[in-house]
Amino acid sequence: MTNAYQTTIAWLAAVVFATTFNPTANAHHSDSPFDKSKFLSFDATVVEFEWKNPHVFVQVETLDDDGNVVKLQLEGDGIPILIPHSWSRDSLKVGDKIRVEANPPRIAARRSLLGRTITMEDGTVLDLNPMSNRSITPSNLGVASGLTGTWLPRWESFRGLTAGRDSWSYTDEGLRVTAAYNNLTDSPQAHCVPFSAPRIMVYAVHADIEDLTDRVLINIDWMSVERMVYTDGRDHPKDGERTLQGHTIGRWEDNALVMDTTLFSEDSMAGLGGLPSGPSKRIEERMSLSDDRKTLNYQFVLEDPKYLIEPITGSGVWDYRPDLKSSGTECDLESAQRYLESVK
Repeated sequence: MTNAYQTTIAWLAAVVFATTFNPTANAHHSDSPFDKSKFLSFDATVVEFEWKNPHVFVQVETLDDDGNVVKLQLEGDGIPILIPHSWSRDSLKVGDKIRVEANPPRIAARRSLLGRTITMEDGTVLDLNPMSNRSITPSNLGVASGLTGTWLPRWESFRGLTAGRDSWSYTDEGLRVTAAYNNLTDSPQAHCVPFSAPRIMVYAVHADIEDLTDRVLINIDWMSVERMVYTDGRDHPKDGERTLQGHTIGRWEDNALVMDTTLFSEDSMAGLGGLPSGPSKRIEERMSLSDDRKTLNYQFVLEDPKYLIEPITGSGVWDYRPDLKSSGTECDLESAQRYLESVK
């Protein structure tokens, strides 16, 4: 056993402290590699900032109580999640002196921590995991003229959906597949596969909505998700191609967009709570503008008789965010899977 190995174990044990924070599930994968009931708080120096998707990483050096250098890695959320929270690729540079708050690994010798906040020397606080900490809803960004525009779902919408899994009524097959699902290794996003609807519709990354008269395009800034909503009166094709996001037809009702989606592919675990999409999965969705025209209301009903006895309902709120632009970042497979090093 090396001295560095011993130093890291001793230092982590010394600086960790308990908290009454009530954790929520990590958006990308299970949070089991990290102990979210405990925090580390320490000063550090940035030695590398990896601007990647679906996780950014900050490599830091700090000193233990004996003056020995300890090298650690902070895992953060993905680029499209961080940008609305004042991040950019220039937020950190090598040599920056920072104050770190993080959750330690459950195995103390692991060098990867779940980053929570970074405080710069000027007092600026950067949120490395906005989903785990808080949502930031900006004000004074104007009002939307309709559904067309750029929108950002609130984290509370995603939390509400994932928190309801224990109340769902599963078929025997639904119970079997959810029991067999391992959110560490089976998480689709660990393989650069995005969530399917409706989960992707409440994920806190911005979406651009464009009305093209006979169709509506919804481009979501996460792993190149595009949903095409046909509003020209067509029906779903018989024996049509099955895809991750399915085939969507829509209609306008008093300025609300009502969508019907089916033909989901069955070969992905990208659905809800470890459920793949069954052959008869169907989603009814409704998107409407709020009275103050600053938010969009999203509602859905999901039926999937292969896995669910009763339909699932859910809702979300999207904030109008015309200030946001596409991050232009693809999913990096090494970044997506690096967290697995924490559980080997």
